[in-house]
Amino acid sequence: MSGKNSDSADGASSSEIHKLRIYQYKTRLYAQQKCLKACKREIKNVLSVSGTTASSLFLKSEFEYLRNNYKKSCKLLNSAPKSCPSKEHIPTLYYNNFGCMHFKMQKYNLGVFYMSQALDANTKAVKAAPQGCNSTMYSINHHYQILYNYGILLLHAGKHKAAFNCLSQAATVYSRNPRIWLRIAECAIGAVKQEEDNEAKESCKSNTVRAIIGSGIYRKTILNTNSQNRSKKKRSATHMYTFFTKSIFLINNLSYEYVYQINLLLAQYIVSAG
Repeated sequence: MSGKNSDSADGASSSEIHKLRIYQYKTRLYAQQKCLKACKREIKNVLSVSGTTASSLFLKSEFEYLRNNYKKSCKLLNSAPKSCPSKEHIPTLYYNNFGCMHFKMQKYNLGVFYMSQALDANTKAVKAAPQGCNSTMYSINHHYQILYNYGILLLHAGKHKAAFNCLSQAATVYSRNPRIWLRIAECAIGAVKQEEDNEAKESCKSNTVRAIIGSGIYRKTILNTNSQNRSKKKRSATHMYTFFTKSIFLINNLSYEYVYQINLLLAQYIVSAG
């Protein structure tokens, strides 16, 4: 009798685990499709089976994030347990989600801070993971996803060169995502624009006067011409193109179609700058 009871208990527990996983997967699918009503129904099913575990609170936090209720989403993340029986590394997901929420709240510098913490937590989790187990490593390592988020936050925070480096590394994995190439082009243009603004602030001379030669009745003022101003803009645009392409062609398995699209975008910028 005791053997039969233990077998039935094990069967019931395994069925509950499978039921919970199905509810979790359905919640994630509805969240990706932004079907909020169906997502809310599945979250209730998850909470009824598992209670307030880390995974269930993370799902509920994501639901509030999709509803643009960021303060409640932050509270749910803070109330989640710091450990989880699954293979996911909670600190990595915690900092990443906080960075995404601060991006939505347009607090980009705070988002950059949390995303850098997510990168550090991910590195520690990968080092602590058992070597030789590919499935565990795949579920723990979110390096390139975090790099992409980190690059987008740096771009909006005005740190274009750092954003360019992050997105260039992420492009080795997401080379077929056209949005990442658009963001990389924005980084390149923004970096050169930032350099031009810094040069303009440092320069105390007027843009009209180029130099003053001689003294007294022989004193002459040399003015900048429009052609000289255009040549400066062309040089800066060429510098931006060089800065951009040097890193792009270091990326492996780059599709020629995306190279053509990026070169076309940069050519349009150079023409407009001239």
